[in-house]
Amino acid sequence: MSEPQGPPESIYSSPEDFQAWLAEVRTRREARARSRALHEHWVRSLEQLREEIAAASAADDQEIAAELGGVAARFEALRSGTVELDAVAVQASASRTVATAGPAQPAQQAPLPRRDPAEEAAAQEALKSALQDRLAAVRERVASLRAARPPGGDMPLATQHAFRLRAAAAQLGAVCSEATRGRVDASLSGETGAICDWLDIERDLVGDCDACSLFERDALRLACAMVPPGGWVALAALYDQTADALPVLDWTQANVERISSEAALRMLNAVGAVQQLLYRRLTEYNLTDRLQVDLYGRIKDLGKTVGFVRALSPHNSEEELKALADSLMPAYEDLRRSAEEEWARQEKAARRAAAVSAVLDLVRARPALGQDPRSLDA
Repeated sequence: MSEPQGPPESIYSSPEDFQAWLAEVRTRREARARSRALHEHWVRSLEQLREEIAAASAADDQEIAAELGGVAARFEALRSGTVELDAVAVQASASRTVATAGPAQPAQQAPLPRRDPAEEAAAQEALKSALQDRLAAVRERVASLRAARPPGGDMPLATQHAFRLRAAAAQLGAVCSEATRGRVDASLSGETGAICDWLDIERDLVGDCDACSLFERDALRLACAMVPPGGWVALAALYDQTADALPVLDWTQANVERISSEAALRMLNAVGAVQQLLYRRLTEYNLTDRLQVDLYGRIKDLGKTVGFVRALSPHNSEEELKALADSLMPAYEDLRRSAEEEWARQEKAARRAAAVSAVLDLVRARPALGQDPRSLDA
């Protein structure tokens, strides 16, 4: 996955290049819209198939249930990405060719296991109860964020707060994703909607206006069906890690003239690795967030003063980025401690030098000082 790229410079001077670039952007937008629509079709089809399978099983029609189950399995494979659509189309085409060559043979499929309705209802109630507990934890986190809201005008803290809100939204996404898969999402919609409202209000209060898929209800609903619960949990952890990295970037930027270029670049690479891991995860799930794009720009701009930030390269492996990201806080603590100790020594030496200089100036101004004891009283 590549890093965010801006438009080519030539679009500002060439009408032809601008039109070509605009056409390419439209093509990408349309392709993304088609992809989302296709995924939504798969999810809705799966929901309908599950209902039909349950009805067929209740009627003890195993043949129909098996046929529906085979189709549902294929839709699930498409949704989870374990098979490609083209491969399915080729296989379907081959099946039609065989059908024209002779009489169709009934598919041999194992009958679906029947589940007792009471057992299924009990399982759904247990899942609903567990998810309600997790929703309560998300509510508590949102409440703690509201209590820790930074004062107005403190942009660094507000930005960090905005990333924490995204982490909470991703935790909510994990619950919604599991609820969708367990078919209890409708019964939890009121609670999840209330948390979404609180997040929206908190964003407004800290001036977080950046576009983000996690706060767009329709996009979030579709993403909950597409992204597995574990993916949301990982995304929440990455948002928290990004929030933790912001003070490091702020400190590095504030002291870039006082620390070595090597030390500053080491910090930028570690922070950049955190940003890239977040960016890659968002891209993997077809999610967008302008705030992390702005963070990328900050890192890249600061890197222009100290050196190339290799962590921002798309050629780094996931393992390399994780190693860099994990080294961030220990490296930052060591650098900050050693830098502050050195600055304290420098300040102490500067005060000593200033005191000696003041004494020398006094002696030069009054050469007789110290020769006549009475001059000390003057």
